[in-house]
Amino acid sequence: PCNRGHCFVVLADRDHVFFEYTRHHRSEPVCDMFRGFTGFIQADAHSVYDAIFRGQALEEGSSAEPPKEVGCWSHARRGFWECAVSSKEDDARQALLRIARMFDEEQKWADIAPEARRKARERTLRPLVDELFTWAKQREPIHAPTRSRLARSFGYLKRHEAALRRFLE
Repeated sequence: PCNRGHCFVVLADRDHVFFEYTRHHRSEPVCDMFRGFTGFIQADAHSVYDAIFRGQALEEGSSAEPPKEVGCWSHARRGFWECAVSSKEDDARQALLRIARMFDEEQKWADIAPEARRKARERTLRPLVDELFTWAKQREPIHAPTRSRLARSFGYLKRHEAALRRFLE
């Protein structure tokens, strides 16, 4: 018989990949994997990671701050893409165009030094991100009552705004 479980994939420093099999998809194994880690963690917004960001993975008695969550723009984009493909919603297509522009700009800086990339993001991407969230805050109330995939996509942006903006740091 097969054992059921979950395999976490951790990418570290661009050239290390770790696989961690656990029997259950829960916060406890995630905290064990990241015990004592500080800094930034990009995660997919699943609730199993919340414990890390609340500080439950810090070493006992540590005065360090918990890791900061960095949101995943591909996950934020996914719902809009599904809406654009299935229902041809104009707001979904508008969101995709805005996010695609951010992706295109980011791709230009893939090989530059981190500090130069941070400055380029500040100069070019911060205004795009600000515009996207301003636009989304105007559009979200229109779609919220529908409980549609598009409403959930706008809700995702709203709930995860701080984490999605964190890459600018």
